[in-house]
Amino acid sequence: MISCAKDGSIRIWNLDNQGLERTIFLSSPFNQEAEILDSDLSPSGKLLAVGGRRLHKHGVILLDLESGEIVRALSEAISNFQRAAITA
Repeated sequence: MISCAKDGSIRIWNLDNQGLERTIFLSSPFNQEAEILDSDLSPSGKLLAVGGRRLHKHGVILLDLESGEIVRALSEAISNFQRAAITA
């Protein structure tokens, strides 16, 4: 299971043992105001689209869940962001 929060964190949970497996922070000491408002997991389970405000100067970020690296980022010009969705 994946949870995202307005503090800019993404948490990956193991439902079998109900434990936290990993946390990815999109906030940093230089950007403490990142907010994740929505997310969507790719059908493969390898990529996560997250959208929100002040995400490293972008409105929507596509993350590789294994590495935690940003694969692609879309401009902050998306001022009225409401929903992230990955389509095949």
